[in-house]
Amino acid sequence: METKIKPKRITDFKNDLVFKYLLSNMKDEQCRRLLKLIIEDVMDIKCKKINVLNSELNPHHISDKDMILDIQVITEDGELVDIEMQNSIFSKELYHRLQAYEARMIDHQVNRGDERYSDHLHKVNLITFINDIDKDNLVLIDSYVPRNEYGNVRKFNLATSYFVQLPFIKVIEKKKKKTRKLFKIRNLNLHLISWTYP
Repeated sequence: METKIKPKRITDFKNDLVFKYLLSNMKDEQCRRLLKLIIEDVMDIKCKKINVLNSELNPHHISDKDMILDIQVITEDGELVDIEMQNSIFSKELYHRLQAYEARMIDHQVNRGDERYSDHLHKVNLITFINDIDKDNLVLIDSYVPRNEYGNVRKFNLATSYFVQLPFIKVIEKKKKKTRKLFKIRNLNLHLISWTYP
């Protein structure tokens, strides 16, 4: 008896190729709109211009991990921001890798011998879509910046990391369904009370 092998499901936003396909085509109006929406909602900024720096898709690399999307944004305030987006799961390796990426993204902006670093440096951000939940931080979007022991953010900070915890969307969805159900029950009760006691 022949065993049928189920095809690997790739129509999921957590799949690297689908993730990149949905966000990288700047000629597609819906792609642009979705990418703009994600960046503005996650980072709480307004984008004037978005440029995807590595939009090529290679069908031979469907199973590759860490398919990264490099983006450069000019905000409505004229600020230049480098963004890197990727999919991953929480691990020690991920945390170390992201810190290395942040350092590299800043380092690539300056040349040896530059007298004033502040003439060349601009903000860098990492947005990582996580197919995982950090139980210590139960939020949909978790952001990290360097702070001192008193909790103050480093002055003129250039690097921020954002984690979008995808499974948390289901948690929010369940809560909303419960709220809607509760709202309907309350409305029904109010209707019954007003009908019973005119």
